[in-house]
Amino acid sequence: MKLFLVLLLASVAWAQRPQTVAVIDKLQQVHPLYRQIQDYVINTISEARLSSSAKIYDFHRDIIMIKSTFLGTSIRQEQELLHQINGQPLSVDQQCLSFVRQNADVNMNLAGVSYSTCITSAGDTLVSTVKAFYDELDVNEAAYVGVGLFEEFRNENIFFNPQNIITKLESRMFRLEDFPTHIGSELLDAIAGFTNSLD
Repeated sequence: MKLFLVLLLASVAWAQRPQTVAVIDKLQQVHPLYRQIQDYVINTISEARLSSSAKIYDFHRDIIMIKSTFLGTSIRQEQELLHQINGQPLSVDQQCLSFVRQNADVNMNLAGVSYSTCITSAGDTLVSTVKAFYDELDVNEAAYVGVGLFEEFRNENIFFNPQNIITKLESRMFRLEDFPTHIGSELLDAIAGFTNSLD
């Protein structure tokens, strides 16, 4: 009996403010769109992160290949030079050959410094590029997933002027339908930029 009385009072209250009730109806229409947008955004950003992982892997692989080729070439050239120096007849000034050997060793040490500087510079550039890319992904995620479902109620009165809220919710529904293509193209641009900066 008590439940019946509560339901009866509620239905009378609902009937007296149909526009206010319409706000809740509209809110219930918008709510599922938020879930769709959140799922789309999170999936799209996850795909972008996976794509970046592959690009980072390729970048590391390419740098390792380039640097291993450099090392191999440097070591081979040093060996060729030392082979020529050591193959000189005893009549050649041995002190001069010793200086040439030392010079070759100094040059290899200098090349080693350049090698280390170059590879750490490439690593630093990668870190800053990846950080900027992930920051952009985080901003996109926050902008779309973090949109407030209840923002349309700010500075409004659901009992005094519910139509304002309904109008804002309808506008929100329209904007939400456009979000997936908008963020999809933004993320494709971000991924392309990220890929270009690693090439």
